Amino acid sequence: MRSPDERPDLLIECLKENIKPDELTALRQTLFSDMENLQGVITSAARWQIVESALHAMRQKGLLHPIDGKTNTGQGIRHELAEMEEFLAARRKKQRDGLLEIIGSLNSVGVTPLMLKGSVSLLSGQPWWRSQRDIDFYVHRSEAQTAIQALREIGYEDVPDATTSITHHHLPPMHRADFPAYVEPHIYLSGRQSRYLLPDKYLLENAINAEFAGVSVRLLRFDHFLLFGMMHHHFQNLGTVFGTINLKGLLEFSHANASLDDQSGKQLATTLSNRPRLASAYDLWAAASEEILGSRPVTDTSSVSKERARAIRKRIADGCVATQSEALKEDIRGSMATLRRMNTGPSGVLVLSNLLLRPCLESLTRRSAKHGFAKDRKVSGLREP
Repeated sequence: MRSPDERPDLLIECLKENIKPDELTALRQTLFSDMENLQGVITSAARWQIVESALHAMRQKGLLHPIDGKTNTGQGIRHELAEMEEFLAARRKKQRDGLLEIIGSLNSVGVTPLMLKGSVSLLSGQPWWRSQRDIDFYVHRSEAQTAIQALREIGYEDVPDATTSITHHHLPPMHRADFPAYVEPHIYLSGRQSRYLLPDKYLLENAINAEFAGVSVRLLRFDHFLLFGMMHHHFQNLGTVFGTINLKGLLEFSHANASLDDQSGKQLATTLSNRPRLASAYDLWAAASEEILGSRPVTDTSSVSKERARAIRKRIADGCVATQSEALKEDIRGSMATLRRMNTGPSGVLVLSNLLLRPCLESLTRRSAKHGFAKDRKVSGLREP
């Protein structure tokens, strides 16, 4: 169950790309009139690991409080938010430097890893605000032991008591005391739910070679990268079962969708053309991106997809879907039961909080402190000046 001071409804308003002037004025008044509202936005953003994205969007819209009032720690509001951003940027840099070291060690033994999910963002810098708790990459099963040994030689060791089944898509996670993330070598690109929709063989055959800062990697083709991230949340993490769309995942999807060029857009349409279940999921996420975040999907897969997207938007407009704030007021069991009753069609239900996944900045800082990276500091509450 969410913390009572969270404001996911205001967070989503802050993230909207195309917000109307009168809505922006009302939102600014709401945030400026009560520091608890600003605290609620930051707390919600921390839970979904999108603090940097939220602060950037708020700064662009003029939604950060103009008066540097004191928080309960005695620091100014703007100072404390800047300190939070500096911490996250430093953590991200440390992750990137460590990732380059990992790739270099793998290259030195003849292994070229295929980078997955947030690891790609660390290398490319796009989107710059994406955060991650794990470093994911794929190596062929025949190279797995060589890769593990290479990691051991630069100080990585198994996470205590962490086990995975022999059918799991990645090996047991590894860690190093000075590195603020777990390392998860994959022997399959994804879990069975996702592999059924986009088989590893197909994705690997279309992967491309790339270099970053002198190290060699492989990457998924961009349209496959977009779909892979969506599948991770929607199918692998059971979003389709519980009728949820993870907000962090939706932001990443929206960014990738907006980054499609003509060639990638055509490749995406081809990929979806004979995969109706995957196309249905894409249409759902594209509609959510457009309706909730104010984004515009670059590619329409077909006229049927347009109709389906309109139908989804109508469900939102008619109030047939649990709203962000109301769904989060219920306890997790009540919410899940409600969502199961509502999930009556192949397109699923739009609810912007994945109640099963609760990443938050406090747990990240505690984990980083455990690994010797940062002091154990909580996200301080913002109070009236």
